[in-house]
Amino acid sequence: MEKKYKAEVLNFGYAGGPKKGDIIEVEGHENKYIDKDGWFYELISGLQQIRLLGEILENSKQEDLSVSIKKDNGKPDFTDVPLEAMWQMSQAFTFGQKKYEKSNFKKSGMKVSRQLAAALRHIYQHLDGEDIDPDSQCPHLGNAMASLAMAIYNLKHHPEMDDRFEADKKKYEV
Repeated sequence: MEKKYKAEVLNFGYAGGPKKGDIIEVEGHENKYIDKDGWFYELISGLQQIRLLGEILENSKQEDLSVSIKKDNGKPDFTDVPLEAMWQMSQAFTFGQKKYEKSNFKKSGMKVSRQLAAALRHIYQHLDGEDIDPDSQCPHLGNAMASLAMAIYNLKHHPEMDDRFEADKKKYEV
């Protein structure tokens, strides 16, 4: 049985066919798909005519067989990350750029324990009722997020800075 997908048309060269940007329904598998009007599409490197947006699943519990879109292509969905959290973390990074320099933490790395300790200090200060860091004038939780983000970066790009006790380490992958 062929699977059905929602797809965006990237390019199409036939008169009367779908136009670039149209959202259509197609069915098929691997690299060959066809729409309800019989137009044929291929997903070949350099000639990609459509971009699959998600599988259409028939909802058999409803009589009208309304469809829903399944988006599970294995990539993270950044649209659900709260803007407020990203804003506060960005404020902390902006302060760090002024105090040190832009992307200073990327140069040679920093001991991960220092970044985790900084994150914990900011979290505890927040738990003690202090919302804003007196030094940076940024929210403590944004500073904690920035410290954790730098720790994650250093674990991936500077594994030599992972100074946890050796017996406690487990493989870290992003």
